[in-house]
Formats: sequence, structure tokens, C-alpha cells
Amino acid sequence: MTSYLKVQRSRLSLPNGSSYSYVHISARESKPTFLLLHGYPMADLTAYGYGVIAPDLLGYGDTDKPEEVGEYAPSGMTEHVVEILRKEKLTQGSALLSCLWHYYLEYLCSLVFMAIPFQRLTVFGYPVFGYWYFFNEPEAASIIRDNLDSYFSLTFQREPDQCLEARKILPLPSWISQEECDIHGQTLQQGGFVGPLNWHKQEIRRIHWHKQSEILADAIVIDRPVIFIAGELDAVGLPEIAYQVAERGRRERFLPDVQVEVMQGSGHWLGLEKPSEVFQILHKLTQRS
Repeated sequence: MTSYLKVQRSRLSLPNGSSYSYVHISARESKPTFLLLHGYPMADLTAYGYGVIAPDLLGYGDTDKPEEVGEYAPSGMTEHVVEILRKEKLTQGSALLSCLWHYYLEYLCSLVFMAIPFQRLTVFGYPVFGYWYFFNEPEAASIIRDNLDSYFSLTFQREPDQCLEARKILPLPSWISQEECDIHGQTLQQGGFVGPLNWHKQEIRRIHWHKQSEILADAIVIDRPVIFIAGELDAVGLPEIAYQVAERGRRERFLPDVQVEVMQGSGHWLGLEKPSEVFQILHKLTQRS
């Protein structure tokens, strides 16, 4: 979410009526532009002259927050993001979302996936992560709203079981301050939790699966450099998953140029826990792309 940043934001109204808020900082000296989906500290990139486009994605920040689950189909949201790229006259950048590759491969020169690796739509079913089933419950948004401190305590712990065993709210880890956590909480409370939870609901309900037949065969193969960044201690995006997907991608040749980077001592929130290390990976990637 970019709504709390002290930088100029832009808006784009789409033909379907949706309105997006985003930050665009132009690149210097012909450096590439990073499209940041779901966030990453921008200062590291812009200080080095890289361009950045960071949208508040549907349901978050100052972007629209429709309550209908079908509005969150990845194919539709991908079109929204591409409209932002077109408005800013960008033809290529680095991205963090496999669906962009499937439908708009011409915009990407490399892809970086943090915590959750590339999803090949024709192979994988919906992710069977346990917390998604809670997110799919009708009362999930109100439960989170009324118990936000508990929710953040569970979300930002490397070992959430500790919260459950202690049956109390544990201190935040060192890599996120109470002030930053409060800002996230205030922003989410203002917009509500229905929109953010709809991201998970549409996956579980397979809202976008009818679009698979439209994917071109060439779009199944990613012929650009791909990096999976995983946290050693991540209980959701296990490093083993990244290694397995990368190995299969090489073997079946849909990921011919893929590498896995594991952040030692890090959990799920790689951009917060290891920002310098992640930046170095991104910086080196631009030398290859």
C-alpha cells in the first residue's frame, strides 16, 4: 500500500469503472523500471536510479475495493496493471506476478517472486494453505477487524504456533516497528478487509480458471531470467517449494533460466526482514536482463 508514503501519487480510471492509485518514479540514466506488486521498500531502488511503479492493488490503500469476489480474478487485475504501464508509456520492466507473464509477456524482461514461486496455471490447483480456509469464511473480515492486534501478532511471527501456545499477543519482531504496524492497521481499517480477503477467495473458488484456455502456448514458457527468493524460516513459502518448482521448470523447460535464492534467518516478509539482501539480488538481475 502506498497511501501513507510522502510521495506524489497518480490515479487511473479504467473503462470498467475501477480507479487505481499508484506511485510512479521515473528511472534515471536509462535504468530499468521495477513494477512492485504487493510491495517492496522503494527507497533502495530509487536511490540507485531505478524507476518504480507501485500500485495500490485492488482492495488496498486508495484503490477501489469492490466487494464482489469475481472482480479479483487475476486475469482482470492483470489488465488493470497493464493499463497503468500503458499510461506511463512503459514497455518493459521487472515483475512479481506470474499472471502478467501469461497474458502480457511483452512487458517483462525478468521476473522475481518473493516467498511464493511462479504458478503454472495449467498444472497447479488452488494453493491449499490452511489460513486461506479461514479467509474464505463470511465472518473473516469482521473477526480480523475486531482483533487486529492478534491478527498482526500471528501474521508477523516467524513461528505463529508460539502465539497459539502462549494464548497471548507476542511482541513484534525487530524488523517491523509498532509505528509501521499501526500505519498498516489504520490503512486497512479505513478500507476494510473484504477486498484484501477476496484475493484468496477468488483462488479457492477458481474464479479465473475459465481463462486458462486463452493462454498462448508460448506464454507457458518463461524465456526471461527468473528468480525465486525464499525465506529459510518461512512456514508458508517453504524453500523446498521454490526448489521443487525450479527443478521441474528446468526439467520440463518452462523455466529454462531460473535460480533460487534463500535468505538465511528470514521468514515470509522478505522485503521487510532482508531489504538490503533483496536489493542486491534485484540489482544483479538488471545486469543480466
